[in-house]
Amino acid sequence: MSVTNESGTEESSQDETQDKEDIMEISEGRAIINYIKDLLKTRRIKRTVDRIGNLRDRVAKLKAKGKDVEGLLYQYGEYVLEGRTFIATIVPSERKITDWQKIAIDLGASKQKIAKNTRTFDVMAVRTKRIKK
Repeated sequence: MSVTNESGTEESSQDETQDKEDIMEISEGRAIINYIKDLLKTRRIKRTVDRIGNLRDRVAKLKAKGKDVEGLLYQYGEYVLEGRTFIATIVPSERKITDWQKIAIDLGASKQKIAKNTRTFDVMAVRTKRIKK
């Protein structure tokens, strides 16, 4: 229903038009806010993925350094070494690995074949624990 005001314009159609424009602005505003939220979420995810990758790289490098240092400890020929903060216990051992995939390819493998495809190598573990003071 439209009402004509003193200036001769219909108020209800102007109000309806303004309401529609306001609704459109609100919808566009929400769309922009949602876009920004999605963008921030994507950036956060990318940063998190990069952070995990960087941490894993650092862990791999530290593990490699740790193996080098363990090798140095092994050269001392003692099984318990004490530092200022930690005690290291060296546990030498031997590990055998059988290449079962190769054996499975050859049907009817004999014990000699298994022995031929078994490798033996030395393994050393270093366990550390904090010295209680």
